[in-house]
Amino acid sequence: MFPFLFLLIAAYAALHLVFYRAVRAAFAPPGWLRVLLAIALVILFSAPLLTRALDRVAHERIALWVGVPGYFWMCGLLWFCLLWLVFWPVRRLAQRWPAVARACSARRIFGTCVLAVGILGGIGWREAHTLRVEEIHIACPRLPPGRTGLRIALLSDLHLDLHRNHRLFAQFAAQIRTLQPDLILSGGDLVDSPHCLPDADQFATLSAPLGKFAVLGNHEFYLGLPTALAFHDRAGLTLLRQRAVELAPGLWLAGVDNRAGHHFRQPCFDDDRAALAAVPPGAWTILLKHEPRFDGPLPVDLVLAGHTHAGQIFPFQAIVRSYYPWLAGLQRLDARTQLYITRGAGTWGPPFRLGAPPELTLLVLEPARP
Repeated sequence: MFPFLFLLIAAYAALHLVFYRAVRAAFAPPGWLRVLLAIALVILFSAPLLTRALDRVAHERIALWVGVPGYFWMCGLLWFCLLWLVFWPVRRLAQRWPAVARACSARRIFGTCVLAVGILGGIGWREAHTLRVEEIHIACPRLPPGRTGLRIALLSDLHLDLHRNHRLFAQFAAQIRTLQPDLILSGGDLVDSPHCLPDADQFATLSAPLGKFAVLGNHEFYLGLPTALAFHDRAGLTLLRQRAVELAPGLWLAGVDNRAGHHFRQPCFDDDRAALAAVPPGAWTILLKHEPRFDGPLPVDLVLAGHTHAGQIFPFQAIVRSYYPWLAGLQRLDARTQLYITRGAGTWGPPFRLGAPPELTLLVLEPARP
């Protein structure tokens, strides 16, 4: 994980260097303006890290002021640099023809990139804040008698924090109520800030005949286990930490922590097989875990996971796919086991989604067709 974070920070720093060179190429600012630009870029580079630090030490108002422009900048910078790097070779080639070169000047390319980023930002903002319910019907052999049509509401990756998703959380809670599920599940990364404990009350009012259960994602460990546990307790969610429960005769649900707890030396229970130890052989079983990563076949019928955000922002889909075989959706792992990966409900980092709309999932379990 730490090498990945180092590469992520290094790549983000490189994007700032690309933007600095783009400004110089387009406007040739004098020396004093270049110094001011460099200082501004250092501040913007530090903003996402600074806002999380301020949030942890109870300076939430300052964290909010720093974080909003910092996260917007993060996404806009990514798109700008990608467009700039695409257009720049075109400008180099166009220098052979003076008329084309004037039309493809650095300043015009810069303006085009800024305009395109604005358009993408509007689309990405709307996509991230548009509530969607994905109703997925899953053919399930061996369902226990009387459990055909079982309705499961799955919420994952909300990343509730100071900056975003409060109203979205209220919308999702209200929508879950209208869906009238038999079972409510949270797939992890539900909360990302110590100051969001009161938001748990919106979830506490929800109920389902078979109960409300959750597992811990990596961000619950980043936040700190005591705060994350308090949030889930206040929300009325039963945490499954490497254990299984029998929901109804012949129907079991197991859950595990995300392995990130080990990196932060916090109590972490992430062994899939240990979680299934109490399940009778052959029982119809759901395994709930945050990350769609497995160490071999598992004796379960359905695995529910999240974590990927389906890439969240183009072009991260390609990067996420290099870590996981599937971005989202229903997959078959083997003759018995099916996997469903939700795109997640919220956002992490920039409050945008592009090419990966958020989802609240309603899973309907049906008998297998002959």
